Amino acid sequence: MAWISDSHDGSAGKFLDLLDALLVAVFSTWSVYDSGFAANEKVYRCYDPAADPVIDFYLHVQDNQSAYVKIFLYDSWDIASHSYLLDTGCKVIWGQSAAYPPYIAKGASGYYFRSAEHDFVYIDKGEWEANYVGSLLPFSSSWKAPFQMIVLITSSTGYASGYNPIASAYNSAGNSVAKALMGSGGFGGRIVKPFAYQCTYLYFKTSDGKAVMNETRIYDEDSKLILGKLNGIKYNYNAADYVSDDFVTIDADTWRYVEGTYGTKYSCFIKQNV
Repeated sequence: MAWISDSHDGSAGKFLDLLDALLVAVFSTWSVYDSGFAANEKVYRCYDPAADPVIDFYLHVQDNQSAYVKIFLYDSWDIASHSYLLDTGCKVIWGQSAAYPPYIAKGASGYYFRSAEHDFVYIDKGEWEANYVGSLLPFSSSWKAPFQMIVLITSSTGYASGYNPIASAYNSAGNSVAKALMGSGGFGGRIVKPFAYQCTYLYFKTSDGKAVMNETRIYDEDSKLILGKLNGIKYNYNAADYVSDDFVTIDADTWRYVEGTYGTKYSCFIKQNV
């Protein structure tokens, strides 16, 4: 696992540099699968045949813009044609409609990046927006998913709106994209939400005032079935006790607080070491 705090100027290609250095160079599960494009565009593969179920998904990253990156999720990729061909397969290429593709803000104000074998989190420090890309964890030790559970939780065309995608995770016009590569029935592009999304306050403390960091469950909006839980992510919605960049330490684990700049203060805690 790598937890990095740094800055860049938000120009074209900067996000690809991060993925190359902090995913591909660190984990054997990540690779550059297709680089046969014009400048600042690649397809990355996350493949782990030892996982149960096997994890195998592809990210088409278009980073030829300043201030944001486009990112698309697939269950297969054809290198010869540099395209996704399996129309019967699974893909996540837009949010509420085709007019709202998934974007990640990459401003010049700095970022946090947390990488893992099957997922990564990118936090833009300008709008304090946290994005989650990759596999869900099983929601209990006794349960195994029937197939890989991969989600894309990012912003959309409103990438600089201050909506923290992880904490506001729902599918809205221009603000947030929260979709699973496969839903509970194995179908692609399913809308997903945090479990107990309708609760106004999801910030809990014990009776002695200690924070409780229960990882957030994600469910399929159509079937209402739990798909898994976010790796080291505590959905929070709104908590006035903290400001962005505060942290909580529990049993030597550091959880970083992220609160979007939008008025309703969508927030979450992110575990730095997973």
